[in-house]
Amino acid sequence: MNEQNLNLSTLDALRAADDTAYGRYRDDVSDNQWKYGADYQTYRDDVADTQWQTSYDRSVLESDRSFEYQKERDKVADKQWAKEYALAKKGRASSGGSSGGGYLGGSSGGGYLGDDSMYPQAKDAATGGNNNKGNNTKKNTNKYKNVQLGIWDQFLQKQKK
Repeated sequence: MNEQNLNLSTLDALRAADDTAYGRYRDDVSDNQWKYGADYQTYRDDVADTQWQTSYDRSVLESDRSFEYQKERDKVADKQWAKEYALAKKGRASSGGSSGGGYLGGSSGGGYLGDDSMYPQAKDAATGGNNNKGNNTKKNTNKYKNVQLGIWDQFLQKQKK
């Protein structure tokens, strides 16, 4: 019986050692699976960060390019407007009064600066009318020119700088 108990005791020790070794093996497998998952997640995070950064950089590039393009288009529009203004100014100076529409307005309506409804006293002063109720026609004419031409003369001076 002693020998049988010894064999049972040895078998139990062998079984316990086997269970311990198998438990360690399962722990190693589990740890490796966790490490693989963590490494894979780190890799996916890096990919996502790289893709986001690439998308952001592209967005900034397109935004800057659009801004620069619009700035250049504004310069072209400003130069064109300055040419049209200079021609209109030259035309008004040579005609001596308001005529026609366009940006500087006139008696036929709705211009930007010289609209008759906006400056009735100045229009009368410039054309010799008597809506100003006084003898300060020259003063009103100069005032009208300053309002009408002074703003864009300042603008053109800034463009030259």
